[in-house]
Order: sequence, then C-alpha cells, then structure tokens
Amino acid sequence: MQYLRSKLFDIFMVLWTIFLGAATPILMLWNDAGAIRAYSIFWAKGIAWGIKNIIGLGYNIEGVIPDDKRPYIVVSNHQSMWETIILVTLIPNVTFVAKKELTRVPIFGWYMKKFPMILIDRSTGRSALAEILSKSSEAVERGHSILIFPEGTRCGPDETKKYHFGVAALYSKLGIPALTIAHNSGCFWNDEYSMKYNGTVTLKIIETIEPGMQTEKFLNHLEQSINEEKLLLVKRLNEDDWRWALG
Repeated sequence: MQYLRSKLFDIFMVLWTIFLGAATPILMLWNDAGAIRAYSIFWAKGIAWGIKNIIGLGYNIEGVIPDDKRPYIVVSNHQSMWETIILVTLIPNVTFVAKKELTRVPIFGWYMKKFPMILIDRSTGRSALAEILSKSSEAVERGHSILIFPEGTRCGPDETKKYHFGVAALYSKLGIPALTIAHNSGCFWNDEYSMKYNGTVTLKIIETIEPGMQTEKFLNHLEQSINEEKLLLVKRLNEDDWRWALG
C-alpha cells in the first residue's frame, strides 16, 4: 500500500509541476522577481500538501524558528528531497546554495535562477567559494537568509561526513547569526529507491549562533552538534523497522 502511495505522490508532483508550469511564459514576460519567488513558494507548498496527504508523512518541529526578520545562515543536515521542500515553506525569505548543474533542467532551471538560488560550479574549486561569498552577500543585502547543507551531498540517516569549509567562510564574512537544524527525514524518504514512507519526521531547531565565534571553532562545533542531534533523532525510531523499509 505504501508503495502505491509513494508512486501516487510522484505522479501528483509531476502533474502539479506541469499545471503550474502553464504560467511560466507569463512569468518570463513579466520577469518580476517577487512574483516568481511567490509562485515558486506556492509550488513548494503544494508539494508539501502532497507529502502530508498522499504519502502520509508529517513533521514535528522541536524548538522555535526565529521570527525577528533578521537574515540567518540556516545550516541543516541533508538526507533527502524532503528538507529542500519543507524548509522553503517554513523559513521566510530563504534562498539556497545549490549546484549549477541543476539549471540545465528545462523550466525548473529557470525558476532556480530567478528564485533566486546561489548557484555554484563545484568543479571550479576556490573560485566556487568566492562566488558563494559574493552572491550570499548580495542575497543578505536583499534581506534573504541563506540555506546551506554543509555535507555537500545527501547522507544516510546514520552516516556522517566532514563539513565543507564554505559554511564557516559564510559565517565569518557575512556577520549574521547561524541557525542550526537537524532532522531524520532519511528514515522515511529514500531518494535512491524512490520510496517515501508514512510517519513523522522530527525537525529540531538546535540553536542560534551569534556572529563572532572563531572560524575553525565554529566549523567544529557545527559539525559535532548537528551530527549528534541527527543521530539522536534517528535512534528515537525503531531502528530495525526503518532499516528494513529503506533496504
């Protein structure tokens, strides 16, 4: 039954995207950044509705997302597509650091550019970091928070990786607080096998780190605290059940 619900959601996501995509020519002609961003968030909210009502996958937030209107560097672990959708709907004025290759996807790539997202070519090494810092500074000046997944790629529920230095460079250069988040979405959403399971993802708001911490200390603290929290969230679940489900 859950396999069927998962596939129905995949169909819904395609149809929802096609339905909203009908307005793309109008948005291209209008080329209003605010309208494109609002439309993109509306798309994400529709996908979030499908996640809850078709898959049966809800979420519980532990802690409080700040509502003081300041821009933040939002730092989260990355396990699946789930968090890229849900965090857009939860955090006002957030923009992503994402890989440039995604802009090659027809229509979707255009929305990524116009959202706007901070698009980087990871093959360029040091120049990619310089580009992140420059574009992030511009986004913060517009009042946007920056969402970054410091592992650089998706990690399994009980997997940990060294964090990339870029997140610490952002913290040092931008001079804004970092908001740290951990979750266990990978226990329910498996991108590799295209399966999504019903249940409740826990999204934990860990802490706000004000500007001023020494860069290396910040990076070490970030990696340790987020990894510890995400592993604790995974352990709350029945390990045998989610391991069996994800294969």
